[in-house]
Amino acid sequence: MFEGADTIFTLIANPAPSSPITVTVDVTDSRDFATDGQTGSRTVTLGTDGTGSLTVTTVNDNTDEPEGYISATVQAGSDYTVGSPSSASTWVCDNDLSAEQEQESQETLCATPALLLTSAVGSTEGAPLAFTLAALRAPVPQMSVTLSVAQVGDYIGPAELGRRTVTVPTSGSVTVSIPTVDDIVGEPDGTVTVTLKAGSGYTLSAPSSLTADVVDNDTPGVTIRETDKSTTVSEAAGAGNTDTYTVVLDSRPTHSVSITVTSEETAAATVSPSTLTFKPSAWNTAQMVTVTGGDDNVDQGDSRSVTIRHSATSTDSKYNGISISPVSATVVDDDTAGVTIRETDNSTTVSEAAGAGSIDTYTVVLDTPPSDTVTVTVTAGTGVRVSRSIGTADSSQTLTFTTSTWNVPQAVTVRGVDDAIDNPNDKRTVTINHAADSNDPNYRIPNAGTVRVTVEDDNDTAGVTIRETDNSTTVSEAAGAGNTDTYTVVLDSRPTHEVSITVTSEETAAATVSPSTLTFKPSAWNTAQMVTVTGVDDSMDQNGNRSATIRHRATSTDP
Repeated sequence: MFEGADTIFTLIANPAPSSPITVTVDVTDSRDFATDGQTGSRTVTLGTDGTGSLTVTTVNDNTDEPEGYISATVQAGSDYTVGSPSSASTWVCDNDLSAEQEQESQETLCATPALLLTSAVGSTEGAPLAFTLAALRAPVPQMSVTLSVAQVGDYIGPAELGRRTVTVPTSGSVTVSIPTVDDIVGEPDGTVTVTLKAGSGYTLSAPSSLTADVVDNDTPGVTIRETDKSTTVSEAAGAGNTDTYTVVLDSRPTHSVSITVTSEETAAATVSPSTLTFKPSAWNTAQMVTVTGGDDNVDQGDSRSVTIRHSATSTDSKYNGISISPVSATVVDDDTAGVTIRETDNSTTVSEAAGAGSIDTYTVVLDTPPSDTVTVTVTAGTGVRVSRSIGTADSSQTLTFTTSTWNVPQAVTVRGVDDAIDNPNDKRTVTINHAADSNDPNYRIPNAGTVRVTVEDDNDTAGVTIRETDNSTTVSEAAGAGNTDTYTVVLDSRPTHEVSITVTSEETAAATVSPSTLTFKPSAWNTAQMVTVTGVDDSMDQNGNRSATIRHRATSTDP
C-alpha cells in the first residue's frame, strides 16, 4: 500500500468465543508512516463469530522517504492463548517522488515486494507441517518464489526435500504444506527447515528461514500381557504347574533388542526361555514366556509371590536399558509342615510282662524341611515308658530334628509297665502324645499326633487271698491263751477304686471277728490286713469241737 491509505489486520479466534473477548495487539512502524496514536498497545474485540479487525491509518506527507512496513503482533492475555501466526505486516511505499524519479510511476517505485516467512507450525509425524510465506506488499500479478526444504531426522520423503517453487498469490501470502511420514520406528524427534532463496522480482526480508519441530509418535516400550491378567503356578507337578505370559515391543527398533527374563527365586519358579530377541522385522510379534513352579518341600503358607524381572539391551538407544514392568507370579504351596508317625504293622502293642512282646517301636519324622531346629516331645501316658533308640525309658523323651536331618526317621521304643491291675479283657489302652516346637513358626504344633498303645496284662487277676496262720484258724472258748487266732486278707491285684471287704461270722455265739470291715485303697492294695477271731464261751457242752464259718464279701466301684 502507499502512504495515506489504511491497513487492516484481521484477527481470528478458533474456536469462536461464547461471548466477546478483548485481545491486546502490539503495533509497530519500521519508518514513520503510521498516524500518531496508531502504534503501541492496541485492543481488538472479537465477537462470537470469532473475528475482529484492527485498522491502522497512515499519513500522506510530502516527504521523500524509504519504504517500510507496519506490523501487528498479538500479545498474551487471560481469556485466550496466542496461536500461529501471531503477527502480520503490511509494506508501505512512499508516494513522494524525487527529481530523479519524476519519470517513474508510483507503481514502478513500489513494485518490488519483500518476502519473508511469517510462521512455521510443527506437528507429530504423520501430520503435515505448515510454513507461511508472505509478501510485505501483495504482488500484482502473482509471482513465483524459490525455497528449499531440509530436515534433521527422517520424517519427510525424498520428493519433499530440496528446492521447489511456490506461487505467491495477489493476496500476498501462501501456506506451504509439507507432509510427514507416519512410520512405526521409534526414533529421536526431528526438525524441518524451509529457507527462501533469492530470485528475480522480489527481495528477501527477515526472517527468510524458519524451522518446525516433528515429534515422533512411536513411543518405545515393552508390553507384557499375562493370561487372565495374572500369573499363578502350583508347586505340584501336573495341571497348574505352569503358566504363560507374552512380551512384545511397542514400536519398531532400529536394531535388534534382547530381553533377559530372570526369576528372583529359582527354587520357587523358573522361566523359559531366559532370553527373548526381537528383530526390527518382527518387532510386533509377541513372544511367550513359560513360568514353572518349583517344589521346594518347604511349607511356605498357602502361597508366596515371586518377582520375574526383565532387562533390555540394544544398540538402539531408545530400547537399551528401557524400563520394563516385572511380573509377580503367585506360587501355590503344596507342602504342609507336620509330623508323621509310622507304627510297626500300623499298631503298637506291648505286654506288662518282661521278655518278648514287652516292647514295640514306631518312628517319627518331619513332613517338610524346617527353617530352624525342631524338637518333638514324646509324652507317655500312665502304664508305658518311652525311650529313644539310645537312652533310658522314661515317661517322656525329646527328639531333635535339624534342617539337615528333618527327613531322617527317629525310632521311639515303648515298654509296658506292670500296673498290677486286672484290666477288662486283659488289656488296656494308653495314649502317647507328641508336641513339636521350633523357631520356625510352621513347626509350633502342640498336637503333632498320638499313638494309642495296647498294653496286655500279664498275670493280673482280680481276687482276694486269705492266709491263715499255720493254714488253719483255731480258737478256744476259754479265756486266756488260745482264745484268739488271726488270719490275713490281701487283694491279688490293684483295684481301680477302693475295695471294702465285710467280714462276718455265721455263729457269733461261737466266734466273733474284728474288724468287721477291711478297706483296701488302690495305693495300698497289696498290704495285707489282719482279722482276729475270738472264741465265745457259751457254757454249753457241744460234745467236742465245732466249726464256725467266717464269710467275706467285697464291694467296690471297680467292676
